[in-house]
Amino acid sequence: MINENSLKIVVISPCYPVPVVSAHDNRRDHAIRGPLERVVKDAQSKNHSAKQLVESILEELDEQNIIAYTPKSNVNLLTPAGRILIYLIETPGLTVRELSTTLGVTSTAVIKALSLLTKNKLIARTKVKGRYEYRINLNNTRYHPDLRRLIRTISAVLESSNVISP
Repeated sequence: MINENSLKIVVISPCYPVPVVSAHDNRRDHAIRGPLERVVKDAQSKNHSAKQLVESILEELDEQNIIAYTPKSNVNLLTPAGRILIYLIETPGLTVRELSTTLGVTSTAVIKALSLLTKNKLIARTKVKGRYEYRINLNNTRYHPDLRRLIRTISAVLESSNVISP
C-alpha cells in the first residue's frame, strides 16, 4: 500500500519526476549520504569521467559495507560461504536478501552457502519479527581449522618484519 510517507519523488531530470516506493528502513541511506556526497564532489573537482565516478561510488559503497565490490581484474580469494561468514561477523543478523544484495550474487547461491554453514553449525538461523536472520556461532567458528590457521598466519606476518607494503 502506498501512502504519503512511503512515496518519494526522485528527480532524474527537471521534466520527468519518477516515483520511488521504499519500504525499507532509510537510516542506512542517511548514513551513506555524506560519504557519497564527498565522492561526487571529489570527482567533480577532478573532472572525472562518468566511468571513474561510478567506480568511486562503488568503492565507497564497498567501504561502507553496503555492497561487496571487487573490480573484475581482482581475484576473489574466498568461497561464497567464506564471504558470507565474514559479512555475518561484521554485521550479525543479515537476511538472505541482504546477503544477496550485499555480495552481488543470487539468492539461490546465498541459500546454498547458508545451508552448508548451518549444516556445519558455523551459523545459526533465528526468526525475528517474521524474517529469518543469520548469525555466526562463535563456539564452533572459533575452533574451525581454516580460521585458526588464518589467525595464526596473520599474527605471524604482523609480528615479522617481512610484511609486504602496497
